[in-house]
Amino acid sequence: MDRRRLLALLGSAGLGGCLGADPGDPTTDTTPRTATTGQRTTAADGTATGTEPPDVGTADPRGGPPFDGDVRRYVYAPAVDDAPLAIAPAEQSGSLPRAEFPFTLTNGTDATFSVNFYAWRLWKRADGEWFHVAPRMWPEPLMTIGPDGSHTWRLTVDNADLDRPIPRAEGTEEVTVVGLGAGTYAFGTDGWFEGDGYQNAVGLSARFDLSGDPLELTPTGIDSVERDGDEVVVRDDTDDESHLATYTVTRVDDPPTEPRRMIAEQVVRDTPLRNALAHFESGVRQVVYRAETSTYPPFGIGEPRYVAYDGDSFRIETEWVGGPPE
Repeated sequence: MDRRRLLALLGSAGLGGCLGADPGDPTTDTTPRTATTGQRTTAADGTATGTEPPDVGTADPRGGPPFDGDVRRYVYAPAVDDAPLAIAPAEQSGSLPRAEFPFTLTNGTDATFSVNFYAWRLWKRADGEWFHVAPRMWPEPLMTIGPDGSHTWRLTVDNADLDRPIPRAEGTEEVTVVGLGAGTYAFGTDGWFEGDGYQNAVGLSARFDLSGDPLELTPTGIDSVERDGDEVVVRDDTDDESHLATYTVTRVDDPPTEPRRMIAEQVVRDTPLRNALAHFESGVRQVVYRAETSTYPPFGIGEPRYVAYDGDSFRIETEWVGGPPE
């Protein structure tokens, strides 16, 4: 069943959900469509059947971040003026290592807007493309914002402790995100109007800029590092070796499938990948990360995956040490 349909049916029931990488950034220009009130629709016999949902936003992101396939209209605040449904302020700026940003979603229409306050999104723009950074997972209750209602998230960017694994970012009001470098970002969410349905969702976002240092990819929780020719073995020792596995990252020149492009803000949130890529220095072809994992298949990877980072392509493979745990 479609995730949004399940949301609509279950209402406030809590469900697990996750978000992969966002697609690229189409920026074809269109004329904004805005309206603040709904219109009654009429059946063949002339009886009223409901309220037509407000027509807000544009048919493409207009330079803003992309959403999933259910989103049909976009309100990227810097590009759409005076939209009755929007996230504000449209543009903000702050300085690392710590910055705070309020984002308020206001519903200035006459219709109820269905949304999940846990499912905020954060993207970074790099090389002309938006990359989804956080969160990686969230609960999926269904919430609403009535006419003239609003909801505010207070985002705190805090780079005070980047040596540890990046904590999960979550929350419906107070949200702290660790591990962002300087650059242009967007904060947003999506939802749909009552009577419109999840298939015609609206994606909303606002821009913010961070000044300061770029994010440096450094390892975390490493006990030993050994290099033998073009291979590096990185160990995170554990007392219980029943769930010990290897996470092997190999530099490849011609991957058989299109690799997923990643930036430092994404890699740093994946500890095995972070610890492997951080050890690719001159002359290194392969890094083997040995650590305990609680997932099956090991590290959640069954088949080889391919990623692109900092101009190079890599293959990721995993294997249990001594066979799978019983």
